[in-house]
Amino acid sequence: MCPTIILDKHSKQVKMVVGGAGGTNITTSVAQVILNYLFFGYDLQKAVKEPRVQITINVTDIEEGFDKSVIDGLMLKNHTIYHNTSLSVVQAIVREGGKVCAESDHRNYAYPAGY
Repeated sequence: MCPTIILDKHSKQVKMVVGGAGGTNITTSVAQVILNYLFFGYDLQKAVKEPRVQITINVTDIEEGFDKSVIDGLMLKNHTIYHNTSLSVVQAIVREGGKVCAESDHRNYAYPAGY
């Protein structure tokens, strides 16, 4: 779940809608997709497909393909690293100009459908 609706601060129009599934990992996965798209400037497909990380008190779960330098840095800080194939799945819709774009997470073998 963790449905999130982000509005454009000037037009007050919906800019992005994001939600996910995957238990305790949903919130961080949705946040990572939002950061990837809005702050790092990734296109929506890349924002959703990027490997994710979930850090709890004693455990750091990382999906395969995560940047090795980040993993090495976490290990230097005594993080216990576990590699997972999938932490959660995210679905996202954005408004880009006059178009609506959607992306479904490949981790769930999904694809966006439109009308």
